[in-house]
Amino acid sequence: MKEREKTPASSRIRILCLLAVIFASGAVFFAIRIALDPYSNKILPNVTIANVAVGGMTRYEARKALQDTADRLAGIW
Repeated sequence: MKEREKTPASSRIRILCLLAVIFASGAVFFAIRIALDPYSNKILPNVTIANVAVGGMTRYEARKALQDTADRLAGIW
């Protein structure tokens, strides 16, 4: 049997296909990573702001906790 000659065009196509597969694999990996992240919309655990524990809260919950603490402290003065 006669062996096929490798042309520069076929080498480019193979490289482009390989790069496309690598790119697609990376995109799938990051999509799965983001979807499975338990803290995607939450503050990481063990975070405090001005002695107020906000770890595991959403941004809205943390803002409310901080505002409640500020209001409570403002009433002391």
